[in-house]
Amino acid sequence: MQSFVLPWPPSTNSLWRAYRGRNILSFRARQWTLEASKELLAQGARPVHGPVEIEILLRSPTRRKFDPDNRTKAVLDLLVKNYILEDDNNEIIQRLSVAIDNCGEFTGAKVTIKAAQTS
Repeated sequence: MQSFVLPWPPSTNSLWRAYRGRNILSFRARQWTLEASKELLAQGARPVHGPVEIEILLRSPTRRKFDPDNRTKAVLDLLVKNYILEDDNNEIIQRLSVAIDNCGEFTGAKVTIKAAQTS
Protein backbone atom coordinates (compact mmCIF):
# COMPACT_ATOMS: atom_id res chain seq x y z
CA MET A 1 0.00 0.00 0.00
CA GLN A 2 1.17 3.53 -0.70
CA SER A 3 -0.25 7.01 -0.19
CA PHE A 4 0.70 10.42 -1.49
CA VAL A 5 -0.78 13.90 -1.63
CA LEU A 6 -1.25 15.69 -4.94
CA PRO A 7 -2.11 19.32 -5.65
CA TRP A 8 -5.80 20.14 -6.08
CA PRO A 9 -6.71 18.45 -9.40
CA PRO A 10 -8.34 20.35 -12.24
CA SER A 11 -11.92 19.59 -13.16
CA THR A 12 -12.57 17.26 -16.07
CA ASN A 13 -14.40 20.19 -17.67
CA SER A 14 -11.13 22.14 -17.88
CA LEU A 15 -8.77 19.36 -19.05
CA TRP A 16 -9.18 19.74 -22.80
CA ARG A 17 -9.28 22.62 -25.25
CA ALA A 18 -9.96 22.67 -28.97
CA TYR A 19 -7.01 23.92 -31.00
CA ARG A 20 -7.00 23.93 -34.81
CA GLY A 21 -9.60 21.21 -34.96
CA ARG A 22 -7.90 18.97 -32.38
CA ASN A 23 -8.45 18.44 -28.68
CA ILE A 24 -5.32 19.09 -26.63
CA LEU A 25 -4.60 19.26 -22.92
CA SER A 26 -5.30 22.74 -21.62
CA PHE A 27 -2.48 24.90 -20.29
CA ARG A 28 -3.87 24.51 -16.76
CA ALA A 29 -4.00 20.72 -17.10
CA ARG A 30 -0.41 20.61 -18.39
CA GLN A 31 0.76 22.78 -15.48
CA TRP A 32 -1.04 20.57 -12.94
CA THR A 33 0.35 17.39 -14.51
CA LEU A 34 3.90 18.72 -14.30
CA GLU A 35 3.51 19.83 -10.67
CA ALA A 36 1.72 16.63 -9.63
CA SER A 37 4.35 14.46 -11.39
CA LYS A 38 7.06 16.20 -9.38
CA GLU A 39 5.09 15.46 -6.20
CA LEU A 40 4.83 11.77 -7.10
CA LEU A 41 8.59 11.64 -7.58
CA ALA A 42 9.33 13.57 -4.38
CA GLN A 43 7.02 11.32 -2.34
CA GLY A 44 8.51 8.12 -3.73
CA ALA A 45 5.48 6.76 -5.57
CA ARG A 46 6.19 3.29 -6.97
CA PRO A 47 4.56 1.32 -9.79
CA VAL A 48 1.79 -1.08 -8.80
CA HIS A 49 1.16 -4.05 -11.07
CA GLY A 50 -2.10 -5.89 -11.46
CA PRO A 51 -5.53 -5.09 -10.05
CA VAL A 52 -5.71 -2.31 -7.46
CA GLU A 53 -8.05 -0.53 -5.09
CA ILE A 54 -7.79 3.25 -5.04
CA GLU A 55 -9.08 5.72 -2.49
CA ILE A 56 -9.02 9.44 -3.28
CA LEU A 57 -9.68 11.93 -0.50
CA LEU A 58 -10.39 15.44 -1.77
CA ARG A 59 -9.88 18.64 0.19
CA SER A 60 -10.62 21.82 -1.70
CA PRO A 61 -8.47 24.91 -1.24
CA THR A 62 -11.69 27.01 -1.19
CA ARG A 63 -15.20 26.69 0.22
CA ARG A 64 -16.75 26.61 -3.25
CA LYS A 65 -18.93 23.68 -4.21
CA PHE A 66 -17.34 21.14 -6.56
CA ASP A 67 -18.29 17.92 -8.29
CA PRO A 68 -16.11 15.16 -6.75
CA ASP A 69 -16.20 12.84 -9.76
CA ASN A 70 -14.92 15.68 -11.98
CA ARG A 71 -11.66 15.68 -10.00
CA THR A 72 -10.83 11.97 -10.35
CA LYS A 73 -10.06 11.78 -14.09
CA ALA A 74 -6.99 14.01 -13.84
CA VAL A 75 -5.68 11.96 -10.90
CA LEU A 76 -6.16 8.58 -12.61
CA ASP A 77 -4.68 9.83 -15.90
CA LEU A 78 -1.66 11.15 -13.97
CA LEU A 79 -1.08 7.75 -12.35
CA VAL A 80 -1.05 6.07 -15.77
CA LYS A 81 1.15 8.77 -17.34
CA ASN A 82 3.72 8.31 -14.56
CA TYR A 83 3.61 4.48 -14.82
CA ILE A 84 2.21 4.07 -11.29
CA LEU A 85 -0.73 2.17 -12.80
CA GLU A 86 -0.60 0.01 -15.92
CA ASP A 87 -3.93 1.47 -17.07
CA ASP A 88 -7.04 3.05 -15.59
CA ASN A 89 -9.53 0.57 -17.02
CA ASN A 90 -11.88 -1.74 -15.13
CA GLU A 91 -9.48 -4.70 -15.25
CA ILE A 92 -6.85 -2.75 -13.31
CA ILE A 93 -9.02 -0.60 -11.04
CA GLN A 94 -11.18 -3.05 -9.14
CA ARG A 95 -12.42 -0.52 -6.58
CA LEU A 96 -12.42 3.26 -6.66
CA SER A 97 -13.69 5.36 -3.78
CA VAL A 98 -13.83 9.12 -3.60
CA ALA A 99 -14.48 10.97 -0.37
CA ILE A 100 -14.45 14.55 0.84
CA ASP A 101 -12.11 15.44 3.71
CA ASN A 102 -13.17 18.72 5.29
CA CYS A 103 -10.89 18.55 8.32
CA GLY A 104 -7.64 17.02 7.07
CA GLU A 105 -4.19 18.55 7.22
CA PHE A 106 -3.69 18.69 3.46
CA THR A 107 -5.16 20.52 0.48
CA GLY A 108 -5.59 18.65 -2.77
CA ALA A 109 -6.02 14.94 -3.36
CA LYS A 110 -4.69 12.26 -1.03
CA VAL A 111 -4.39 9.05 -3.03
CA THR A 112 -4.03 5.60 -1.49
CA ILE A 113 -3.33 2.61 -3.72
CA LYS A 114 -3.26 -1.00 -2.64
CA ALA A 115 -3.36 -4.35 -4.36
CA ALA A 116 -6.90 -5.55 -4.94
CA GLN A 117 -8.12 -8.38 -2.76
CA THR A 118 -8.77 -11.47 -4.79
CA SER A 119 -11.68 -13.68 -3.91
